[in-house]
Amino acid sequence: MQRLFIAAPLLCLTSATLSIGALAALDLVEPDGLAKHWLTWWLGDTLGVLVFFPIGLVLAAEPRDAWRARRLSVAGPMLFILTLVLAFHFTAGQWSRQASMEKFQGLSDQFRQHILTRLDEQELLLQQMQALFGHGEKPPSREQFGILTQGVVKHIGAVQAIEWAPRIAAAERGRFEAAEASQLAGFEIKERDGQGRPIRAQPRPYYYPITYLEPMAGNEVALGFDLASTPERREALELALANDKLVATAPLRLLQDKTGQAAVLLLLPVKAQGTNSDMLLSVLKMGDFIEAQLSAHSLPLFVRLSDTAAGLPLYDNLSAAAATPLYSTEFRFAGRRYSLETAPVPQYWNQGQGGQTVGFLAAGLLGTGVLGGLLLLGTGYTARVESQVRERTQALLESEQRWHFALEGSGDGVWDWDVPAGEVLFSRRWYEIQATRRARSALPSATGSGWCIPTTCQCCNESCKPICEAKRRASPANTGYAAKTANTNGFWAAAWWSAATRAAARSASSARTPIYPSASGWKRNCKAAMTGSPKSPSTCPA
Repeated sequence: MQRLFIAAPLLCLTSATLSIGALAALDLVEPDGLAKHWLTWWLGDTLGVLVFFPIGLVLAAEPRDAWRARRLSVAGPMLFILTLVLAFHFTAGQWSRQASMEKFQGLSDQFRQHILTRLDEQELLLQQMQALFGHGEKPPSREQFGILTQGVVKHIGAVQAIEWAPRIAAAERGRFEAAEASQLAGFEIKERDGQGRPIRAQPRPYYYPITYLEPMAGNEVALGFDLASTPERREALELALANDKLVATAPLRLLQDKTGQAAVLLLLPVKAQGTNSDMLLSVLKMGDFIEAQLSAHSLPLFVRLSDTAAGLPLYDNLSAAAATPLYSTEFRFAGRRYSLETAPVPQYWNQGQGGQTVGFLAAGLLGTGVLGGLLLLGTGYTARVESQVRERTQALLESEQRWHFALEGSGDGVWDWDVPAGEVLFSRRWYEIQATRRARSALPSATGSGWCIPTTCQCCNESCKPICEAKRRASPANTGYAAKTANTNGFWAAAWWSAATRAAARSASSARTPIYPSASGWKRNCKAAMTGSPKSPSTCPA
């Protein structure tokens, strides 16, 4: 196990380094993300080895018989724990994604509200300017206009310009241009030709030339441009005059813009000097406007803001990111309907709870690998013990078989006397020698037939019994016994044992000495019966 947990991380260093190095060489991985991708790759490989190496061993390693027995004890618990870890990870991932989705919806709602708030600020600014321009009989001077709007533009931000365009009748055009040219050299009422170049405006009943604007820097080309010269501007102009309220134009391109951003003009009529209505404008470059809101509130969103009636986008970084919008809503402002679609940036899903579920998955896989190592150790030790037990049991069986074979071949009868229990087990050959059929018996007591006498006694008849019993009681551990009897065939059977142990006794069927009733014959048979016993036959009668 120790080797596994040391070797797996070291081996996976090579895999992660070669793989990420190859991806970097093919420009498939950004340089800034090399360390993160390498660490992710290495962790994935290491956890995979720790989890699936033990499972692979029990499923495919050799010898198959030895490993097959460990499938349930190793692969079973590991697969069960792995299933629980993955199930919890996916369940927690769904919970996390749902929570993240709800948070994303909230962020999108906040973004929508931020846009409306900033647009309302533009309307409030124009209304304040409207009150200033409509208060007197003549409009403020260019210097006064600059003083009033300069600080406001810096405060609000994301505003291209604040402008004032008076209504000039065709008959008043010459006098108006001369008066303005006295302050700004070359001033004239202009429009754009088919190629977008500024030219002198064509005759028409009235003009709305941009006369004041702030800031001037970067917006000089718009000075003198007639708002009534283009269809989208003229439509909004007429709508604002008819309803006497703030109106927004359809998406358009500004004369002074070089970035290609869509822009919106917010127009508010100013009634002054009788029935004539001048026009106040706020010019918004929508790309700058939207990005300012995203940056100010650190919103991780892709956004597409479109003019619904015109079917044109005002801002769109969602399509460029090939992201699917997960939030969509509409709102109205200044007489136009807008649709807002958002999607979270990819990094959004890795924040917060999503990162926690990944951490839990890594910890769960590591725990599964540790469990697999411990199970391999435990089952390996058990398998070794079981193997040793089988080997020794087999050796014992083989030894017992050889012992039985030797006994059967020798023709000896064997019996086993359990002295404390008083029980004796006899071999088959014993019964053949004794010519009996008892399955269990107790050794007969020392009777006149001469079954049991102490080997230290100097006689082999009934008269020795009291002496033998006294000696046995005095020193049972050191007292030996001999047994003798005659079978039905007239042969002696004898054995010797010690009272201190359970002794395997020997029936010497080979001691085929005939029975002699005389004393000399008895002594001869006793010595023959005691031959081969640990005690000397000299203990028989002299």
